[in-house]
This record gives sequence, structure tokens and C-alpha cells, in this order.
Amino acid sequence: MEQQNVRHLGLIPDGARRWARKKGRSYYESYWLAMTKLIDFLDAAFQEHVLIQSVYLLSTENLTRTPSDLAPVFATEERFLKELLPSLCEKWGCSVHHAGVKNLLPRSYVHAIEQVCLQFSGTSGSTKRKLYLLIAYSPWDELSYAIECALRPLDFRQHLWVTEDVDLVIRTAGGQLMSNFLSLQSGYAELCFISALFNDVETEDIVRIIRSSNNKVRLLGR
Repeated sequence: MEQQNVRHLGLIPDGARRWARKKGRSYYESYWLAMTKLIDFLDAAFQEHVLIQSVYLLSTENLTRTPSDLAPVFATEERFLKELLPSLCEKWGCSVHHAGVKNLLPRSYVHAIEQVCLQFSGTSGSTKRKLYLLIAYSPWDELSYAIECALRPLDFRQHLWVTEDVDLVIRTAGGQLMSNFLSLQSGYAELCFISALFNDVETEDIVRIIRSSNNKVRLLGR
């Protein structure tokens, strides 16, 4: 038996469109509020000694939505990368990594991803904290990429976009499913589904869940 703190946290922020309709707000307003919430949650998780965080911002399936639905997503997430994320990375010294297929995204969004990943690449080796941004992500694309890069079949694991196993996954808005979130890495993750829409979740809720998970024994199949 093994008891350890949450090292790798996965976040699936869901419910922004429902929140906008419920509150009579625009999708842009709702998604931007979600981005400001997200930065607070990431900050709180690092404060709770979480070393790695993976955030599901866009799946490849999400990209089949209408242009009017996707426009506020692209705009607010690009703004998040430029305006909010750098200060968090500077505070915690965390590196930023993209997991997904860039050529499915608008050029300006890709540029924002590349800029923040380059600025906080972690190549100096001075940081243990990591942030993975799952944007235009599919586990099938990740697996295909890893297999193509591996010189030997058993080496594919080291070529995955996200190489570390996930300990805890938090999903908001009541959906009790993973929606292809890090399928290979989350096999033994604890799953926590919150009924509240993402914009109605508070930082204290995230902290409470992390602390509760820290107190649990992880059998890991043994």
C-alpha cells in the first residue's frame, strides 16, 4: 500500500456555455470568467504542493462545434495564455507544455501557445512544476505520435505528450465521464465529479478535494 500526496492533478473545466445561458451572459463573458477562475485554481493547487497539472481546454471533438461557438473559446483562451498564465508561471517557476494537434487551431492561437511554451520551457532544469495544456487533444493522436517517434515499440511511453501518470481528476458540471482526457495516464487516477458548473466552483472546493485525496491510500492495482 502507498499513501502519497497528489502529484499530478487533472482538471476538466466544463459548463461555461450552460452558465452563460443560465445567467443571460455572452459566451465570451462566461469563458473569460472561467479563465480567471482557472488561474486561481492552478495557483491554489501549486500552493497545495501539486507539482504537475493538466488542463483540458479543447478536445478534437470540441472543434466540430459551430464557428460562433468556437470564436469566444479561441479568443478567451488566447487571452489567458497572453495575459494571465505568464504571471502564474513566473510565481511558481513552472514549465508549460502543449498536448494536442496545433494545425487544427487558428494561427494566432497557435502563436500564443508556442510563445508561452517557449518562454516557460523549463529547459534550465530548475523547476519541478509542470503545466500541460490539452488543446485540440485526442488520446488517439497522442498515441499515434508516440508510436511514430519511438525507435522501439516499448519506448513509446517516453514520447507521449504527457508522460506522468495522473493521481486525481476533477471534472465540473455534473458529467460523470472522462471525454478522452489522458486515457493512458489516468488509469489509476481518483475521479471527482462536481455537480456545479465551472464558473460556480470556488477555490476552496478545489483545495478541499485535493486535501481529501491526499489522505487516501493508493493501491495502484496491488
